[in-house]
Amino acid sequence: MIRSQVAALLCACLLWACSDRTRPDDFDIGADDAGLGGADATGDGVTGGGSGDATGTGDGSGSVDLVDDGGGDGSEGGDGSEGTLDGGEQGGGDDIDGGNGEARRDGSSANDDAGEQICVDSDGDGFGDPGHPENTCPVDNCPALFNETQSDLDNDGIGDLCDTCTDPDHDGFGSPGFDSSECPESGPEPETDPEVDNCPNTYNPSQSDLDEDGIGDACDPCTDTDGDGFGNPGLPAFNCFVDNCPLLPNPDQADADRDGLGDVCDSCMDSDGDGYGDPEVLTNTCPVDVCALGDDDLDADNDTIPDACDTCTDTDGDGYGDPGYPANTCAPDICLAGNDDLDADDDDTPDACDTCTDTDDDGYGDPGYPANTCETDVCLAGDDDLDADDDDTPDACDTCTDTDD
Repeated sequence: MIRSQVAALLCACLLWACSDRTRPDDFDIGADDAGLGGADATGDGVTGGGSGDATGTGDGSGSVDLVDDGGGDGSEGGDGSEGTLDGGEQGGGDDIDGGNGEARRDGSSANDDAGEQICVDSDGDGFGDPGHPENTCPVDNCPALFNETQSDLDNDGIGDLCDTCTDPDHDGFGSPGFDSSECPESGPEPETDPEVDNCPNTYNPSQSDLDEDGIGDACDPCTDTDGDGFGNPGLPAFNCFVDNCPLLPNPDQADADRDGLGDVCDSCMDSDGDGYGDPEVLTNTCPVDVCALGDDDLDADNDTIPDACDTCTDTDGDGYGDPGYPANTCAPDICLAGNDDLDADDDDTPDACDTCTDTDDDGYGDPGYPANTCETDVCLAGDDDLDADDDDTPDACDTCTDTDD
């Protein structure tokens, strides 16, 4: 029993030490109040009563064990389990053990404060679990994973951290570097090899990638199927030099005939651009070029030699070259209308171009020369102006010149 009394005294001292010492009246350890100096009124083996009521501010804990190690019957059915020290006044005071939330000196719970944020947040990232309308915090787009950035590249409401198909361009293929396990099964072996989007930011449902560089044609700035550093023309994102042989490596882009096709893939190397292949190029499949200097189809005099290579383009066939043909080495043609060698009146103007072929030199053109524009000669045998008898028949042709009539 002595040990029980000592324990009670020690507890009372501790309560007093923790109380406000400026209020001596709040904690009176008198025998009458604490019940430590009186007789054992309850018969529980503890002199002064079964419970020590420590009145005052209630700064201590709500209960103190008063176990009798000696095996007395105690105050609770004689089992010697507990006696209590009440930490608050019977009629009120500060409640130390709130019992329903965070301990407050005024006995209230933390959730009792008006306007306090409510956030059921399983992963503790500051964003609330869905399905809790009482939450005042933002909804978590990955409720089961800590995701304080709430990143959602494809804006589908599922955070990138837990999204099984992050697809910003919404073409059904996931962005590289993100989980794409549940993207549409468009790959060759979708169950084991889900497709990753080869154009994450460009709509590209076909996922076409002609040069197989992992970048889709829709966003590849240089689709280069032959890998020579020059791109295939005609693709949307094309931004490199055009390959003049898209299907064959051609790093020097040589193009001897400048037709836009590289030499390695040009089936008709045609230096003059006339549609006939240069004869020295054995791989040509087009007709062989007769004249590499110009168009084989241009042959003014129809002698089967193209004008560009014809050393005497002679349309009238007189052996004189027509003017305007730089390749001509023959004497130039004076009259393209006919043979330069035909000059009946020997005036150095070929008859076909002579506007007055006048063999008797009388100023009248001989009949039978279409080019003549002068007055026609009546008498080729002589001067038409000589008519002694004035009978309108020149003397040279007058069979009866009769001056006296």
